[in-house]
Amino acid sequence: MVGPISPTAPRGDAAKARPGAGGKVIDIFLVEDHQLVAEALTMLIDAEGDMHVIARVGSVADAAALAPKIQPDLLLVDFRLPDGTGADVARLVRKQHQRVVVVFLSVVSSPAMLFAAVRAGARGYLLKTQSAAETVSALRRAAGGEMLIPSATLAQLVADQGEFGHLMVKLTPRERELLRLTAEGLDNRTLAERMGIGYATLRGHMRNLIGKLDAHSKLEAVVKATELGLIDR
Repeated sequence: MVGPISPTAPRGDAAKARPGAGGKVIDIFLVEDHQLVAEALTMLIDAEGDMHVIARVGSVADAAALAPKIQPDLLLVDFRLPDGTGADVARLVRKQHQRVVVVFLSVVSSPAMLFAAVRAGARGYLLKTQSAAETVSALRRAAGGEMLIPSATLAQLVADQGEFGHLMVKLTPRERELLRLTAEGLDNRTLAERMGIGYATLRGHMRNLIGKLDAHSKLEAVVKATELGLIDR
């Protein structure tokens, strides 16, 4: 897990120009929980003359604690974190800094993850398989105002919004409770006891829940629900 690094002294708003414009250095807040990746990204970014990692943490909790103390131009955040998702980080950082540019970083991409990222205000979604040159170019373009997610992809996400947006409506109160408790890592016997229902009834609820989320297992159902923001934190 990545521990926080001390931020540089924040500059006042008067000194901040549009990111990437007029020789302005792009101040980047990096949220990445894998130490090696975080260090490599920091070195990559700091080697560029027009961008700099001003702070780096590895969890939602650390990002929440540090966000009020810094003035980032761009938030570069991993989608999956130990205590939540990049979408959680994006929402809390944007509350503190409304004009911050948000770019997600992940090993994989899925429609659900892209939808959650866009809903959280993402301007870009980068894969860790991209080259160093592609990554710094994308950060520079996003900071300069470019939307990196293709318009065709955005259109498809909008078309699919009804499907994603109505998932919670489809879930019964029991299924929502089951989803929340399952995310705590409880086994089926314990889940049944906590919910005050029989084991067979519990299995029926679980089958319905997995089916509604178009998942293939209990774990996949939790992952999808987390990506879509269906589990309260």
